[in-house]
Amino acid sequence: KAKWEFITQWSLPPEDLLDLAAPNYHGIRSGEPNGPYWGRIGRSEGWEENGQGFMNFRLDSSYIGMIPLVFAVFAFIPALRARIRSGRSGPPIGGERIECHVLFFSLFALLSLLFSMGKFTPVYRLLYALPIVGDVRAPVKFMQIFQLALGVVSAYGLDLALRGLPPYLETAEF
Repeated sequence: KAKWEFITQWSLPPEDLLDLAAPNYHGIRSGEPNGPYWGRIGRSEGWEENGQGFMNFRLDSSYIGMIPLVFAVFAFIPALRARIRSGRSGPPIGGERIECHVLFFSLFALLSLLFSMGKFTPVYRLLYALPIVGDVRAPVKFMQIFQLALGVVSAYGLDLALRGLPPYLETAEF
């Protein structure tokens, strides 16, 4: 239990997901005079009862913004609908490669986000059980992978917005 608490101390609390769209909603960083962080990242186990250890500790914000999130959704929904409507489960051909890339990076981003939440989701317990991974500290590090994967999906969404829907998506109902 002590090792689990030590490894997962820097897990992203669910309420801090608001910082993805609203910059520094919970403060900028710990010890910042212009905007001290008041969330739960880095809180030591039992801090509420005995005041021992860290109240919180965050060195950076994970702001992404609304525009990339909207572009990611704009890419994900048509790709998912096109894949469902095609009824195919085999390897992608032709234009389906794009929708498979979008779906892969979207699911990769979602999984990375769940891993970054560490002790606040049951998914991290499965990852923690793997050899060597249980020694990796600070699940919030997965936010970097989430941001990278979301950037890829957002780029596909921006491409869709600038070029219009490709032929294989034109028949998809929105």
